[in-house]
Amino acid sequence: MKADERKRIRDGAADLGVDLDDAALDSLGCLLDRVYDEWQPQRNVTAVPREQAPERHLVDSLALAAQIPEQARVLDVGSGAGFPGLVLALARRDLRLTLGERSTWLAERLQQLVSELGLARVDVVARDLRPGTVAQERYEVVVSRAALKIPDLTRLARRALGPGGVLLLQLGPRTLEAYRSATWAGFREDACERYRIGDDRERYLVKLVKVIEHDSKRAE
Repeated sequence: MKADERKRIRDGAADLGVDLDDAALDSLGCLLDRVYDEWQPQRNVTAVPREQAPERHLVDSLALAAQIPEQARVLDVGSGAGFPGLVLALARRDLRLTLGERSTWLAERLQQLVSELGLARVDVVARDLRPGTVAQERYEVVVSRAALKIPDLTRLARRALGPGGVLLLQLGPRTLEAYRSATWAGFREDACERYRIGDDRERYLVKLVKVIEHDSKRAE
């Protein structure tokens, strides 16, 4: 990772209230290099050019870090090249993460990198996660970056989360409109916060909390 990329990641994280030590920055740089120097030439794993990756992949993923409770069990639906799940694992070593990725090719490479970086609290699952395919009430937090449409993601999260569990959505202005028009039965919106990354790119972080069973009909 180049020195200017390192500074952009540290500064971007600090703007979001996330303090990264040198070890975390080194590991994030390893992830970035692996994605762009090794994986991208073999498979088109991301449409984001390298010069925009520090903000659009790493800093954007780190926006979730301050929203997740300590020691939480987190499910990342559709991890892709590790965003946001692997980034969270590197920034928050206290978390227990499951990275679900349907591409066997990518899942194998994620697992290799997890082993190399010594992330003992991270599990990689080579599976296309859909509603009904996840363990019931196993997690405290579900995250995802556009792997499923919002109605499908909320159905999956409703099964995966225990009572009071949290679904975190990261949205742009257009996907925020789609979210507003979608149904998310079984959840209540706890927060919708705007933040900016990179060259003033506008983003939204939505926190949905799973309601208890006798309140779910009112949410519908």
